[in-house]
Amino acid sequence: MLYPIKPVILATDYMLYFFFFLLLFSIAKIRKNQRLSQKWQQIFKVKLYNSCFVLLIFFFVIALLDSIHFKLPLGENNGSIIYKNNVNSVFDQIISPLGQDDEQSYSKPFATHNLNKSYFKNKNGDYESYYEPLKIVKDNPLSAAHMLYLCLVNFLTILIFSLGFIGIYSYITKGTNSWSYHMRSSLMNLNKSMYGNIIFTTTLLLFFSSCLLVVSKYYHVFGTNTVGQDVLFQALKSIRTGIILGTITTLFSLPLAIIFGICSGYFGKVIDDIIQYIYTTISAIPGILLISAAILSLQVWLGKHATWFGSMEESSDVRLLMICVILGITGWTSLCRLLRGETLKLREMDFVTAAKTLGVSKPSILFKHILPNVMHIVLIVTVIDFSGLVLAEAVLSYIGVGVAPTTISWGNMINSARLELAREPAIWWPLTAAFLFMSTMVLAANIFADGVRDAFDPREKKLNS
Repeated sequence: MLYPIKPVILATDYMLYFFFFLLLFSIAKIRKNQRLSQKWQQIFKVKLYNSCFVLLIFFFVIALLDSIHFKLPLGENNGSIIYKNNVNSVFDQIISPLGQDDEQSYSKPFATHNLNKSYFKNKNGDYESYYEPLKIVKDNPLSAAHMLYLCLVNFLTILIFSLGFIGIYSYITKGTNSWSYHMRSSLMNLNKSMYGNIIFTTTLLLFFSSCLLVVSKYYHVFGTNTVGQDVLFQALKSIRTGIILGTITTLFSLPLAIIFGICSGYFGKVIDDIIQYIYTTISAIPGILLISAAILSLQVWLGKHATWFGSMEESSDVRLLMICVILGITGWTSLCRLLRGETLKLREMDFVTAAKTLGVSKPSILFKHILPNVMHIVLIVTVIDFSGLVLAEAVLSYIGVGVAPTTISWGNMINSARLELAREPAIWWPLTAAFLFMSTMVLAANIFADGVRDAFDPREKKLNS
């Protein structure tokens, strides 16, 4: 008998859904604005920026799939359905069986046996050592030739899918008279258009991802950690934590920075003095002290109200959300200072003076005249700060005031790997996996931020001209 699954929506899931719909709304507004559309097209015409954007979207889609949570049913008891305690996600089902079967302890990448020796007692009563084969290898033996064959099948499947997508797009957009002609012309012009690089980058990502998932059914690609968990599974699950810290923190910091920044610059006098005092005081206190104090207080509160949460995942998720709130509250000051300075210049411009003369209300001047003219600063700073927020989680977890130990994150992986490097032989693969995935996201965000700054910052045009 089939039982229904039980949907579970965590606090950070709501915030990530809200950010997703906000992103869709922003895209719709940009498409209607010709000036903004031209600036974004200027960014996407550069292949490097184009590829980095696709990579960031790829990470965001993984985080979104990993935020659709539910509990699987165990059975029925006295007419009521019993569900498992652990919370799964759609992403867990896609990458299944990755992360489901744990080994005894450490194993190297692509190893067939455990790293540590096991012992047994022989007939003579003596103990002998041996390396026990891994569960994943015993259950799913795979030769190198078969592995290459599966990767080739994946490559051909994705290539056919990509060519089919190009053909359908050409058929729809360029008419139905000569489908083959439009197909050939589209392939020839693919390198010249920004859509060609998007398709190429997406094809590569899908190919490497599918090959990674296929091989992970037969080998631990990045080995296992001290408790036998697959390191690749941990690195993939950490993407959601990094995306949440980079996006949700922005949702808390932007309203404070925008409202205080433009009000301070426009009204001046007492309001300006009060707001300057607030963000100067916050900036004077070391951020790590504020975050540490808030997290330690939160730990005490969570310990006293543990019964409020139905599972360990919900308790850990609240701590993750509070870290986003704390980082947002302590990280708005630099953007506020920039917006204040820009607003001081804009309030003396002719169009603001004309609006005052015509009797336009102050809220209308702030949000219809000042705000649109400072949004380029908001966009540039937001994209640049994204990578810093992802790295902040790694630093906080490293010193013990980051996300909960039960939350899978790159920071927790790095924190646990620092002691493993002192072993003999050194356990290097958990740190390597966390470094590769985190540096890939941060590098893509930084490069894309350069493209946004080049397109939206007027000073860059003056320097280049």
